[in-house]
Amino acid sequence: MEFYYLAEPPGADGSVRFDADESRHIVRSKRHRAGDRVRAVDGRGREYLVELSETGGRVVLGRALDSSPAGGEPAVSLTLAQGVLKGDHLAEVVSAATQLGAMRILPFRSARTVGACGRARVERLRKVALEAMKCSRRAVWPGVGEPVE
Repeated sequence: MEFYYLAEPPGADGSVRFDADESRHIVRSKRHRAGDRVRAVDGRGREYLVELSETGGRVVLGRALDSSPAGGEPAVSLTLAQGVLKGDHLAEVVSAATQLGAMRILPFRSARTVGACGRARVERLRKVALEAMKCSRRAVWPGVGEPVE
């Protein structure tokens, strides 16, 4: 069963609303319909069993039936400081580090750094980390920091 990401935790009544990207993936790629049950994580260590109630339009709504702390997270909190790499190599490192259990990834520029790392690239790295989190069935979204010197 796939994991989906909840940007906001369920409401007091258990109501769940997936963002536009996740909604599109749930409906168009995976072809889920109202009544289907899916697993969702909030990126902060909680896992939910969600029954979908509305799958039309640009948003998917549901109700959290069950909530539990997600297992499988490493016992230690690892931060990876990675030099900025050229091309798409930094995204590959972010993906692998996320799948291996890193809790935070800090890109840095050194005297020998050739690649650039602007705001758009950092946002893309955060999306790569989110996808790697879901792919590896983790429930904690590792932070990707702004590049430092």
